[in-house]
Amino acid sequence: MKVVRSHHEANYTIIPNSIIRDGRLSRLARSILIELLSNPSHWPHATAEKTWAWDRQQRGDRADGRLAYMRAFNELVDAGYMFREIQRRGTALVTLVTVYDTPRTPRCGPDGSGRSGREKSGPDRTNTRSTDGRRKGNEGGPSGSETSTPKGAAAERRDGFWDLLARIPDWLLLSPEADRATLGRKAVSLLRQGLSADQLRALLSCVEGLGRPFGALLRRMANLKNALAFLDGKLGRGVHRPWGSSAVWPEPGRGFAEGAAEPAPMGPDPRGAVDAPPRFVVDVNGAAVRTCPEHPTVRNVPGGCCALCAGPCLSEPGPWPAKADQATPGPVSGRSLQLEAGLVPVPRTNGVTFLADAGESPDDEELYPDQLERMHHSLGQGRQSPPVQDDADTGAPGAPPDWAKVGREPGVARAGAALARQALARTGVTTGGGPGGG
Repeated sequence: MKVVRSHHEANYTIIPNSIIRDGRLSRLARSILIELLSNPSHWPHATAEKTWAWDRQQRGDRADGRLAYMRAFNELVDAGYMFREIQRRGTALVTLVTVYDTPRTPRCGPDGSGRSGREKSGPDRTNTRSTDGRRKGNEGGPSGSETSTPKGAAAERRDGFWDLLARIPDWLLLSPEADRATLGRKAVSLLRQGLSADQLRALLSCVEGLGRPFGALLRRMANLKNALAFLDGKLGRGVHRPWGSSAVWPEPGRGFAEGAAEPAPMGPDPRGAVDAPPRFVVDVNGAAVRTCPEHPTVRNVPGGCCALCAGPCLSEPGPWPAKADQATPGPVSGRSLQLEAGLVPVPRTNGVTFLADAGESPDDEELYPDQLERMHHSLGQGRQSPPVQDDADTGAPGAPPDWAKVGREPGVARAGAALARQALARTGVTTGGGPGGG
């Protein structure tokens, strides 16, 4: 390979070879780092979201995905080339991004603690800041109060919940900058509603053992009612110790007191735990799909209640619980419902009441031989069927058969037909439909 280098007098960037050849970084992360170092401070595209949107505008569909840019920025933070810090500017939250051309200790402050007390203001440190706050008509960069050095910015770090939000590792958050900004707004809202600083620190500090703490924090900080319920032990796992004694985080720059142990990292490291239990991927509201067995497409809070059926939801992904065996009622016919509602009249003949069989269907009834004979005669001759013979025992015209001899109770259809034949015989009309003689 032959390399041809030109002599540059302006518009060039000096970058160590260790950055370009750092095997811990992906090619996308290295290219992003080189681009950040080649731009001046206060470059407006210094976050993952803005860098991805800028590349999409320049390259279209050929640009990498949004999640790829987020992972690349997280690689830079873990490798020590980038430090991100959320600060409060009045009523707005801003993200301070500091980029180095020499790796510092991961997640250390931008005060140069990773180096041996030597600070340079030359080209070895690029301070790139992206603000989400409200700025009025100045496109030349932030005001003089925002152009402080990283050492001065570290002095402005508060001892409240901002330090706790910064302690959550970036690999536990899908979008670290946006997630911390959302939690910061929730914290400010709770403070305005009357929640004390110690109670708020207790809400943010009880996330040990959570693989994805953003959803849990967002649920307990959704409103003042949820926050108080968590502090009282009624929401989620609750606080297992008095909230007044749970604020053990140190003051900035002072470290932990004597005898106080530094809290464990928040949640298991998914990169080292191969058999880590699966977790639901929640949105900004802390809800996820496939939590309700009956409504898998509805977004619900894991471990809560379904928004549609109010049933219990799964707290972790897995097979849905089997439904309890329930006694399935037998089929109910329409005739039985009509009989129970009193819609089917009970026929009466000669003062004898024929009880209708609720379980009997007219289709299952057997025809009598005389009815079959009349039907065959009517179909074969094409004429009216012969009249109903008078009962030999009673002499009554069109009298119904003796049900006692038949050995069964009549159905509703058969009893109604008998009543109709008897009424027609008394009026002198044959069952064939024509007028009959006496």
